[in-house]
Formats: sequence, structure tokens, C-alpha cells
Amino acid sequence: MGGLLARELARARSAGPAGLVLAGLLAAFLAVRAYLATRSQVFTSYDTFTYAYRGDPGVDRGPLLSFTGHSPRLWGVPLLYAALPTDGLRALAQWTIGTLAWGTLAWAVWSVLRTQPARALGAGGVLLVGLMPAVTSWDFAILSESLSISLAVLTLALLLRWATTGSGPALAGLTGAAVWWTFTRPEIRLPVAVLALVLLGYLVTDRRRRRAAGAAVAVLAAALTWATVVTPVHSDTFQRWSATGLTLDEQGLVYRLRLVVLPDPQMKAAYQSTLGMPGCPGAEQVAAGPEWAIPRFADEYRRCPQLRAWGRAEGVGSGFRFALAEPRQYAHYVRGVAPRSLAGAAYARTPSVVPRSLERAVFPQRERVVLVVLGGLVVAGLAALAAGAWRRRRLPLLAAVGVAGLAAGVLVAELMYTAGEYGRFGIQEAVLLRLAVLLLAAVAVDALTERLAGDRTRPAGPSAVPAPPEREAAGQGLRRRDWIPTHAPHDPHTDQEEPAHGRRDPS
Repeated sequence: MGGLLARELARARSAGPAGLVLAGLLAAFLAVRAYLATRSQVFTSYDTFTYAYRGDPGVDRGPLLSFTGHSPRLWGVPLLYAALPTDGLRALAQWTIGTLAWGTLAWAVWSVLRTQPARALGAGGVLLVGLMPAVTSWDFAILSESLSISLAVLTLALLLRWATTGSGPALAGLTGAAVWWTFTRPEIRLPVAVLALVLLGYLVTDRRRRRAAGAAVAVLAAALTWATVVTPVHSDTFQRWSATGLTLDEQGLVYRLRLVVLPDPQMKAAYQSTLGMPGCPGAEQVAAGPEWAIPRFADEYRRCPQLRAWGRAEGVGSGFRFALAEPRQYAHYVRGVAPRSLAGAAYARTPSVVPRSLERAVFPQRERVVLVVLGGLVVAGLAALAAGAWRRRRLPLLAAVGVAGLAAGVLVAELMYTAGEYGRFGIQEAVLLRLAVLLLAAVAVDALTERLAGDRTRPAGPSAVPAPPEREAAGQGLRRRDWIPTHAPHDPHTDQEEPAHGRRDPS
């Protein structure tokens, strides 16, 4: 993948001033990222020991890497950490993968757009987002978020590249990145399944790409099956590392009961009346207090055998069942916690290298974040449609809408199962939603710029417009296609000329 990107950048540098702009943007991005690598502090959390060994026999309780489920986490992150002996090297590896991913996305966005203003906005905006603390801080946190964000960005970049060019290396890289991404966190199965459906659409509709798309779909289907089979085993194995002595599924339920369900009288009543959750006076007493007190709450949960039996049998899917049974209550809950998820979070300490005003505009405070993100999506989307992007730039337009819809859907689904650190758990979706807004804005500028350029080059007076071919050719025996101009307009996307009757809109 690095070799492919290097070749394309060499080609960009030789393409004249426009190519030099992209090369300059990437060089500046790399320089700033290198500065961040020297000034950031590595961060470890309370659950870092479930991803990487700590060198403490009291903490290192068994193997952390297993491809069959006999470890506390899926293998995506532990595989990277197992190859490196220190947290500093692990952070440097995450920094490297992130730098490559954001650079590749900038290049892919540049390639899929056609006009220089849109390319500068799209590629430059991508690189700016990749330099903000809400992104960079995770590269130095020994947790799953950095790899999850970077692989999401890389997968999107390579999907854009393959959809635009049909490149075999791009599809191979896309498939490999998506498989690795699948095993970073359990919920990633949802976006990877959607990706498989997108490729399946190419398999059905595009004869030229049918074989390649079919192979990629088969690999992704195998990865999804593998992850689905081993995830319950990981949940049971997690019990050995858990501070509460519970499986991963039960611990997630305990957090949700303590922080979300029991403190809310209406939700508690719905869980008991609709979902059949038994009462537990000790757990309810802990939940009434101000402290999280998760270990004490877990002790009370275990002392209530009926509640624990319900939790083991029904608890994992209780959030989904609640959303179906009480959609209004669930929507109210999502409205209350979504701002914390969308606002983003920065765990490791990294220098701020983007102007603070720009950073606050992209990642505003919780009070304004929903309005800013949703408003940005609506405004940029309407601007793109008004500029004619559906006809002129359909591929990047659909990509942006798809990313936005998928990120929002995954976020809403995650809230059925998570509780507590909303800014951490929703950081991937928060980043992807910003990228969707940016891509929509770039598509709008691209379509509008090309449209205005076409208006300026179109003949102005009615006398300059040739007569309809039927009248002009009357009595001369000319066919309609003979009236088509010999020379096609210059295509800035390909730097080539081709017959007008053979041109196709690449979007």
C-alpha cells in the first residue's frame, strides 16, 4: 500500500502545479505529524491490560492474543501490540498507520474530484481533521480506538480509489484493511457487512469487476462469520480479566443498568414491565447514589440470582428490545447522550497544532455539536444537489451520504449496548460524520466550479448556436451523428481528449 501511494505521489509531482499542491499538502501533513510524535505522551487506561501485557503477574492473567476467542479481546489490536515490546513503540506504530491512512484518504479524495478548488478543500480538509486532537490523541492511547479510526479511514480511501479506477491493488488493500478492521471491535461487523453489500452490488451490476468483487465479498463474509463465531468466546474468556468477575457481555449490562436504566424511573419501569427484568433492592440502592461504584453494584447484581439469570439470558439484547418496544423513550435517551458521543474525546496529551477557532468549529462543545454536525450535513448536502452533483459527481456524493448514514446508524446501535464513556465509544462515528460533511462540501464546490466553467465557455449569442442538425442537413443526406463536433472539450480529470460521443461520466 505504501508503494502504491508513493508511485501515485511521484506521478502527482510530475503532473505540474496541481500535482505539486497535493505533494505540498502531504509533505506539510507529514511534518506536523512528525512534530506530534515527538511531543505527545503515551496514555494507558484501566483496560489497557486486556490489550497488551503490563509485565505484572497480578495483571497479566493469560494469553492476550487468540484467533479462536480464548483471549479477552478480538485479535485486531493485540496482534499489533504483541509484535512490539513497549508502549512507546506501540504508539509509534499507531501513529504510522494513522499517518498512512489519512494521507491515503487525502489522495483518494483529490483523485475523485476534478477541479482545483474542490481538491484543495477536500484533501486539505481531510488532512486538517487528521491533525486535530480528537484524532491524534488516540494514536498515543494504548487502546483500540486508534486502530479502529485509522482502518476506517483507510478502508474508505481505498473504496473510493477502487470505485473510481477499478485498481486491483486498491481492492486488495481495501479487503485486507476491512478484515483487520473487523477484528478491532465487535460492533465493526455492522459497517463491514454494509461494505460487503456495496461490493456485492458491483458484483451484480458491473461485469468487468464481477470476479474481483466476488472474491472480496467472499473474504469479507468469511471474516464476518469468523468474528461472529468467536465473539461469545471472547466474552466468556474476559471474565478472568474483569474487575467485576463477570463476562464481557454481563459487564456491559451492569454498566448500562447502573448508569442508564436504574437511575431513569421511566426506563426502569419499561425494563421491568416490558422486558421482564426482576427487581434488586441492593443494586437499586447503589444506583441511587452519585458515584459509579461499579464493583459494588456488580456485587449486588450477583446477590440477586433472578436478576443475574435474566441478565445472562436476556441482558445482551435488552437494549435492542427496549428500542423496539419503547421507540420514543429510546429516542429521548439518544437525544440526551448523542452530544457526548459526537463531541469527541481526547485521552492522550498531544499538542494543539490546528488553530483553536477551527478546531472548535469542527469539534464544538456538547451544547452545539448536534446542531453543527446535522446542520453541516443538511446544508452541504443541499448545496451539492443544487450544484448538480447528482449528475456530475454521483460517486463521491453517494460515498459521502453513505458514510454519514452508516456512521449515524452505528452510533445509534452502539448506544443500545454501551454506557459511560460516550465520547470514547463514539469517537469513530464522530470522525466519520465530520468527513462526510467535508466530502459533501467538496463535492458541492466541485460540481459548482465545473458548472460555472462550462457556462463561461459556452457560446453567448444565439447566432453562435448551430442550427438543429435536421434543418442544417436538409436535402444533403447527412446523418445525425455527422453533426457531432470532431474535437471533445478538455477533461481536467484525465488530462486527455476523447471523442465526445465516447465520453462517459466517471461518477
